[in-house]
Amino acid sequence: MPKQLLRPGWVLTHLVVIAIAVSFISLGLWQVRRHHEQVEENTRVEAQLASSPAALEDALASPDIDLLPVRATGTFEADEQLQLAPRSRNERPGFEVLAPLRLDDGRALLVNRGWMPLDSELPAPPAGEVTVTGRLRTPFDSRQVLTDDAGTITLVSSVDTDVLAEQVDDLITVGWLEVVDEQAREQGVLPRPAEPPVLEAGPHLNYAAQWFAFTIIGLIGYPLLLRRRLADADRESVDRAGASRTDHALQTK
Repeated sequence: MPKQLLRPGWVLTHLVVIAIAVSFISLGLWQVRRHHEQVEENTRVEAQLASSPAALEDALASPDIDLLPVRATGTFEADEQLQLAPRSRNERPGFEVLAPLRLDDGRALLVNRGWMPLDSELPAPPAGEVTVTGRLRTPFDSRQVLTDDAGTITLVSSVDTDVLAEQVDDLITVGWLEVVDEQAREQGVLPRPAEPPVLEAGPHLNYAAQWFAFTIIGLIGYPLLLRRRLADADRESVDRAGASRTDHALQTK
């Protein structure tokens, strides 16, 4: 390497360029790992969805209950229904209907009956004992909880079973049920059952390719820049030498 490029200023520049290249490679590898993680998650979800609906008790005993197909039998408690909002379908604003299903053993399972357009009334659930088929989901923390004048929760922004357990006796808190009925969903029956999960690998490989491309551009471009700077320096050195000889010739006349 030419001595000019070993000066402290240039050495610092080299180290900065190397650090940036290493960072870009690390970001690209991280995106590759995220892609593989998403593929593994999609494989897990596909396996869950492909299983036959299990009895609720068996499903709740599973180490991985999210999206596990189940069936549960009980009686809906119509006076305990509430809204899960806001939720949109095909760009139409609306909400989803949550209702406790009282099981034979006295416990309650929270059921998402489906989507309703905005300004709709809460639809009455089926009367009497019913068997509901759907997917188990894990709860979320709710950032918004609205109550009426009596303090009863009427709306939540997420299915937070711990919060709802305060007003629903013996509510199962480890999971809730999302109703699945493809025929009813396609026919537009209200409440409209849940859409199928969208399984995509995401843009991680595209992002990885971008980071690797930035690295290649830098590793090719930086040496070319150094080469140009050295050529400019040599040219300036030759010009200075020529000017010096000219001045010396003029002085000797």
